[in-house]
Amino acid sequence: MNVLPMVSVVLITYNHEKYIEEAIEGVLMQEITFPIELIIANDNSPDNTDDIVKNILKKHSKSFIIRYINQQENKGMIANFIDALSQCNGKYIAFCEGDDYWVEPLKLQKQVNFLEENLEYGLVATDFNILHQLSGKMEESLFKNDPVRFPIYSDFKEFLLAAGYMAPCTWVLRKEFLPSFGKSYLDATFPWLLDIYAKSKVCVLLETTAVYRMLPESASHSKSKDKLYLRALGILDIQLDYVDEYKLPESFKLKVLKRHFSQTLPLIILLGLKDEIKNALIYIPKNERNFRDRILFFISRIPLSKELLSFAFFLKEKINK
Repeated sequence: MNVLPMVSVVLITYNHEKYIEEAIEGVLMQEITFPIELIIANDNSPDNTDDIVKNILKKHSKSFIIRYINQQENKGMIANFIDALSQCNGKYIAFCEGDDYWVEPLKLQKQVNFLEENLEYGLVATDFNILHQLSGKMEESLFKNDPVRFPIYSDFKEFLLAAGYMAPCTWVLRKEFLPSFGKSYLDATFPWLLDIYAKSKVCVLLETTAVYRMLPESASHSKSKDKLYLRALGILDIQLDYVDEYKLPESFKLKVLKRHFSQTLPLIILLGLKDEIKNALIYIPKNERNFRDRILFFISRIPLSKELLSFAFFLKEKINK
């Protein structure tokens, strides 16, 4: 008789030959009192990821159900993820990308215990570390040690306004909260969390269970000003869609726009986007000196073209009134 797993762990990977062993071992080290399954979905990596995964699975001695999928062609991250999710049999779903890894052997046990005892919660995440791959620097326990940068949000509207973040490698959620993946967004996890926040409660345990590996160039982090700005626009697109979908008032939409322009102002100036700077002047009140000081700070320190320099002087006069 086949016993259904309590948790399905989805591990997606692409070109992770340097990191995949650490990711898999983080799952295999879990100390649990219930059955789990590990689904590894390799999106046809051209490097040695496939060989490394196969060698690890040959040697492992855990009694977990493990299914390894090496896609016959590259599907793309979301399609590969959806394919892996379609094969999950667990009551709960957990995740780990091939370049992240778990560091707490009791991670799944503690999170499943919480969800079993608190039926009103749809998802439980945990604290996490960030490993900067290039420098080797480790930022530890971000929720605990850097709450200004990584606050914990209690409800849907707070999370939506702030475009909050919880590392997916720390999540465990009820299977009924898997996403529909309707509209294709630049960031898939933010709208997913918004839907969970809107329909259920979300908990963050202040125990560090995982490491999020920050690579020099990725979907969410880049040195390119253009890519960073496009990401900011992608997040704003999600926010405005959810303002409409959940019929939030116009006053809330204005808060979202004000926050967007406040945060992207340095990029807007660096990129010389005159219309966007004018929009920032519209959405951020004149009496907010922080806005004025930030503009003057960046104008005084960045190399400007003659055209942008001319506009900067116009802007200076505008905000000094």
